[in-house]
Amino acid sequence: MKRILVLCSLVLVPACGSDTSGIDDFVESIATQQCAWEFRCCTDAEIKTQDGTKYATQDACVPYHRLALADELYASLLAARQGRMRIDHSKEKACLAQMTSMACNAKPGMTTTPPTMALDACAAVFTGLTPVGHECELANECVKGAHCALDKLAAANGVCT
Repeated sequence: MKRILVLCSLVLVPACGSDTSGIDDFVESIATQQCAWEFRCCTDAEIKTQDGTKYATQDACVPYHRLALADELYASLLAARQGRMRIDHSKEKACLAQMTSMACNAKPGMTTTPPTMALDACAAVFTGLTPVGHECELANECVKGAHCALDKLAAANGVCT
């Protein structure tokens, strides 16, 4: 019994000490910036039309955007939590800067496009950490210069080459 307890504690220790606060801070920052843009650029009527009556203030908006980002970035966030990827902080800052500097209306009569993770500066915020020769699940989780060669017969299984 003592041996099993020791084994279990060895398996659990890395998870307890893992630092995911940077990941959560990143998602919170992006959600906050998206809501700041929305309340700066949209009228109350536009916000209600787009988002219904979910929220009426910028602060109340953030949890909804946080949840949407968690869904949109699920695979990358999971890989980061598992140590297969990390957030590149210089690219994170560039992403936030691009969102902050977005104009409300690019051109008169054009549809307003809210800031998303599809922005150029946000596209490569996650950096791969999986070494060559190790198993991978995502195309961009391998170290720089390598790629994930996925097995066509087994979904989400590959090797960094």
